[in-house]
Amino acid sequence: MLDFLMLKSMNRNLKATIILCLFIVTMLMLFTVYVISYFKSELKESISVQEFALASSLADAIDDSIVLNLICPPVVNRKK
Repeated sequence: MLDFLMLKSMNRNLKATIILCLFIVTMLMLFTVYVISYFKSELKESISVQEFALASSLADAIDDSIVLNLICPPVVNRKK
């Protein structure tokens, strides 16, 4: 009889341990999904900012080149 009670107690402890482990694993998985989605959105934002900076820099360079050519047009060698 005593062995049966100990076995029943061990089963409860085992069930509790399994439930606790499953709960911890589930929470870790949810946390991992949250962290991955956070860094994914941060990466997209960072890439957007960098692309905008590159496009702005390129546009400024083109504008400067156009203005420079309007103010001081290039001299072309013409043979007569």
